[in-house]
Amino acid sequence: MTNNNGSKYGIKMANIVRAKFNTDIGVATSGIAGPSEATSEKPVGLVWVAYSDKHHTVMKKLQFTSDRLLNIKAASIAVLNLIRTSLPK
Repeated sequence: MTNNNGSKYGIKMANIVRAKFNTDIGVATSGIAGPSEATSEKPVGLVWVAYSDKHHTVMKKLQFTSDRLLNIKAASIAVLNLIRTSLPK
């Protein structure tokens, strides 16, 4: 986990989703898909994905491309994979 706003908000959002909808898991994404709104600390393609259940919370920081649509697709795949790898066995 990183100590920046994206990771704090992603974790918080995943926990809120789980609580608000009374679900077993919550997921969230946060970041800069592009093509603008980037900063030197948050470049286009920077995405955080988060997973939360009653046992643990997982957050991953990912860096994709400068292509907005590709970033959205990649983030969707990343969060689905995070669910797959985080669910209890």
